[in-house]
Amino acid sequence: MHLRPKIITSTIVFLAAFSISYIAWELRRYLTQLDELARRMQLEAIAWTYVTGFVLAAWFGVLLTVLALFSHSSSHWPFKALLLASPFLYFLLEPIRAGWLYYLSRRY
Repeated sequence: MHLRPKIITSTIVFLAAFSISYIAWELRRYLTQLDELARRMQLEAIAWTYVTGFVLAAWFGVLLTVLALFSHSSSHWPFKALLLASPFLYFLLEPIRAGWLYYLSRRY
């Protein structure tokens, strides 16, 4: 019976979702404690990071599609792995958010 790997996978996915939700909740609490200018800069940096991540994900999807078209196997496992990992890929955008924050702090 293959029930044990499914339970482990479900537990890991649940813990990951719970962790991401907790981080988002704490970020919301942090943002509500800031003054108006700092909150505006943080929210604008988050917005630009979201747009940057969306564009990078779209181009990464194009790259994976092109690679899948020219590969000799018909397996689509990279797409499934990317779909499952997509919430975690936004953690890789944290340096980009820091860059946007730096840019915005120089602008204001």
